[in-house]
Amino acid sequence: MSGFVDRAAEKLDKLSDEQIRAVLDSQKSALRIRDGLLDSVDSGILVLDNDLKVVYVNNFLGDVFNFNYKKAQKADVHVSKIIRDEGVLSFIFSNCKDPKSEPYDFDYSSNMFGQMRVRLNAYKMKNRVPDSTGKAGERIVFFRFVDITLFEKMKYEFKKNESLAQMTTVAATVAHEIKNPLASISIYLQLLKKKLDKDGAITKEGAEKSITVISNEIERLNNIVVDFLFAVKPMNVNLKLDDINICVKNVAELSQAEIKENNIVLKLNPGSALPKLNIDGRLIEQCLLNLVRNAIQAMNPDSSDNMITINTFQDGNTVKLTVSDTGSGISSDIMDKIFEPYFTTKASGSGLGLTTIFKIMKRHDGEVTVSSEVGKGTTFMLVFPIPQSERLKIAQ
Repeated sequence: MSGFVDRAAEKLDKLSDEQIRAVLDSQKSALRIRDGLLDSVDSGILVLDNDLKVVYVNNFLGDVFNFNYKKAQKADVHVSKIIRDEGVLSFIFSNCKDPKSEPYDFDYSSNMFGQMRVRLNAYKMKNRVPDSTGKAGERIVFFRFVDITLFEKMKYEFKKNESLAQMTTVAATVAHEIKNPLASISIYLQLLKKKLDKDGAITKEGAEKSITVISNEIERLNNIVVDFLFAVKPMNVNLKLDDINICVKNVAELSQAEIKENNIVLKLNPGSALPKLNIDGRLIEQCLLNLVRNAIQAMNPDSSDNMITINTFQDGNTVKLTVSDTGSGISSDIMDKIFEPYFTTKASGSGLGLTTIFKIMKRHDGEVTVSSEVGKGTTFMLVFPIPQSERLKIAQ
């Protein structure tokens, strides 16, 4: 249809009034079809000119932001007159001329749809808005608002089911761990009973030995239950915008004595001008402390070049934190097991240190990865998403 209109426009001075009317009618028909299609989609469509005035808007967006979309389209209104949300406007203003930001997700309470989770994208369009002379003027920008409420709900349900699966695994492991101390308690109680039945009495030394073993096994059971409750109970997370380098500095100071005692060099490479992150500083410091202590334990005490290096840097829409050591490394046959609850290669380890880190990073919508080479060392990486508010600051 656009090709037909273009050819007609080239021969406009040769067309009769009736032919011009036919061209206009066909164009009106095409526009009605376009509007009908765009009004039927469950996404908000907003097209703005270089002055941030509305070129086109569909009814879905009007329903979301509670305005009359037909009036907005005809009145040549500024976008701030129809959209009041400051975060949305900030995104639009920063992308009106050169769309390049990542999608912006926001929550909004609509009279029509209720509480929504919306994803906003910006696109540059090839077309230009005609000026008063009919010539191509400024470029226009197309914004698409997508309702992702259901998607976010499904993602939440997936995470919940994932947590339940993890809890089932932990519960099975705990059941296995509990069997050993229960068996020891049962054996020593039976021995006590046999001695009492046979002799009618028992020596103080014999009784103390059995009671000591039983007491130790009860304490072991208590530790297993406490660790289990920590692994499965909801974690109290207080997220706020904070500087990740402050966490690194605090952990470095806290670990200084232990690092010096083990003749280890600690090297810090904090990234400059890093965006702030939505983190719980207390929990992130716990992650770092666990990683540093693991690194210390992986070192050969007789080596003269023991080193732990902590780096922070921005990588795209994430901030990454790495903790590297020059220790013994992790063999490939156990690499897939290190984040499993109760898995440990240490004689006195609980096997929950890395599980705790994994859990904390999940609550921060982040990731933890590991790379290692036996005999050369290990690097753990914590990956944090940069919040939308900080991304917008970077884009401006």
